[in-house]
Amino acid sequence: MPRKRKSPDVTASTPSDITVPVDPSRVEQVIVWLLDGARSAQIVASIVEHWPDQNVLTLLTEATTQLEKKAIAIRERPDVMQGFLIEAHLLVYKKLLDTGDFVGALRALKQLGDIT
Repeated sequence: MPRKRKSPDVTASTPSDITVPVDPSRVEQVIVWLLDGARSAQIVASIVEHWPDQNVLTLLTEATTQLEKKAIAIRERPDVMQGFLIEAHLLVYKKLLDTGDFVGALRALKQLGDIT
């Protein structure tokens, strides 16, 4: 029976943690993992694997802070969300046309009409 792997300690700190700033591309990758539905243990293990010099807790905190800031901005400015939805639907519409999915393209147009 395989042994259960011990989860990395997210509060562990090494001297290099102090000198390594949080790279915005790392924050964006953690956000992608969160939005993809990865479990917290998977995200922690990926951070440790890909960026052993990075403090895990600092990176997770920065990623969740970024998501919170985006959510607040959308609540305060619903027009921003509407603009995003319009652009996303236009992108989907173009991709569906490119692939020849005309039924899907028409559905995207209908949904675009519903949000505008």
